[in-house]
Amino acid sequence: MTLRRFTANAAHELRTPVAILSARLDAPEEATIKTDLKRDARRIRNIVEQLLAVSRIGARADAAFEEFDLVETVQTIVSDSLLLAYRSNRQIDFVAPSAPMPIRGDRLAVESVVSNVIDNALRAEPAGGMILVSVEDGPSVSVADHGEGVATHDRDAIFEPFWRKTTAIAGTGLGLAIAKELMTAHRGRIWIEDTPGGGATFRLGFPGA
Repeated sequence: MTLRRFTANAAHELRTPVAILSARLDAPEEATIKTDLKRDARRIRNIVEQLLAVSRIGARADAAFEEFDLVETVQTIVSDSLLLAYRSNRQIDFVAPSAPMPIRGDRLAVESVVSNVIDNALRAEPAGGMILVSVEDGPSVSVADHGEGVATHDRDAIFEPFWRKTTAIAGTGLGLAIAKELMTAHRGRIWIEDTPGGGATFRLGFPGA
């Protein structure tokens, strides 16, 4: 990723959550202000980590990747997400094998991709619902929600920079594009399937260690 593209992505992707955060600070009497501020801070942190991961991987190449446990990594991200999920009236179920599942890559980059996909699922999940995060043989990670789902004809476009289905939803359309770029750098892939009963399931496929 060129410096010019990195700078443009950072500016566009951070503009919306910073504006939302500023608006919340102007209305501190809101009952949910603390939870909302934590959610905004988490989103900004995820964006920064994703952008830095893209820059770091471009500078190091995969020769500098290290081996780490995918199960432990995803479990950590799920644990970090539980409180915000609970406070937004949603839950997260986590399913994984008991044995480690080693992969090679940039751990912080993988964490940022998984975190981004979980955050998207929590926003899509109806209030009172539960998303399912699974680590499976492959190795792979799946994150299933029970929201409106993603139409078949949108499943490629959703990973394009700045693509948004509607302007009514906050965001700039770069999170999933960056996630796809990071997965490609790991010689992996990200794709969407239907969740049985309705919703979208995002899948992350990695090469083995």
